Amino acid sequence: METLKTHRLTLISLIILADTIIFSPSLVESCNAIDKVGLLEFKRGIEYDSSGQLRTWNPNTDCCTTWNNVNCDATTGRVVKITPFRPWNPMDVDISIFVNGTISPFLGNLTSLTELDLGHFQQFYLDDPAGLRGPIPPQIGKLSQLTYLSLAHNVVSGSIPASFANLRRLKTLNLGYNSLSGSIPSNLFQSMESLSQLYLYQNHFTGSIPSSIVNLISLERLGLNNNSFSGEIPTSLGKLKTIKSINLSHNKFIGRIPDSISELSQLEALNLDHNKLTGSIPIKVLNLNKLVVFYVSNNQLSGRIPPHSSAIPASAFSGNQGLCDVPLPPCKH
Repeated sequence: METLKTHRLTLISLIILADTIIFSPSLVESCNAIDKVGLLEFKRGIEYDSSGQLRTWNPNTDCCTTWNNVNCDATTGRVVKITPFRPWNPMDVDISIFVNGTISPFLGNLTSLTELDLGHFQQFYLDDPAGLRGPIPPQIGKLSQLTYLSLAHNVVSGSIPASFANLRRLKTLNLGYNSLSGSIPSNLFQSMESLSQLYLYQNHFTGSIPSSIVNLISLERLGLNNNSFSGEIPTSLGKLKTIKSINLSHNKFIGRIPDSISELSQLEALNLDHNKLTGSIPIKVLNLNKLVVFYVSNNQLSGRIPPHSSAIPASAFSGNQGLCDVPLPPCKH
């Protein structure tokens, strides 16, 4: 009898131990192995990170439970979000983060990612700005589940990979404040019907706005300012009915301001200053119901400024020798 009790206790102990091994997060890793390798390869490419977040990315720990700024799907263990260059305290969003390194192509293996944020805040008075450098790996275009992609505030160079056309679920694409160049791939926006925010400002892009932009039927914010874009502003912008803000300033656009912009009933801000635009200002554009910000300074516009009810300052029209009337001086003829 005593022997039977001993066997029963031993069996119960083994069952309890097995349960502990199976369900203990300290003994069983929930992070997907492929994703973990991809993140560690990314970390290898980072030479310096003042935020200190990557110090928690230890190969001997679970990336889903102990790594800072890594989020996983609780069911699959796949990594769905990484924001590695964020400060420890969420309130310190305006504290500069200094980063040096490159973007590993192994990030393309994290195929369940929905948010990839490699952006960070840094002061721009630095003579040698810190940031991720080198080209954008085309493997990023394999992340077909992405809804948010930001590489902003780095020194990434090269062109936008053609593979980005595969990112059909994107809602936000932010490549601003980099050293990117070349033209926008002609088919980039072919299937990005969900994109609501597109920021390519402060780069070295050239060429014209591709005709595929007409497919961005959900677009609300468009920032292409401070580049070297050229050609005419496409009339197809008038088909982006959800757009609220357009900034094309500090480029080399020529031709007239399209009349089709007057069809954008949700438009609140239009910045076209510092280009080479000619002709007159369309009457209906200046009188859009929701328009509160309007800048066309430093172009080659001419003619009478249309009557308008918005409180637009004279500086918004300055630098156009042919423009006249309120809020500029009266027309002479």
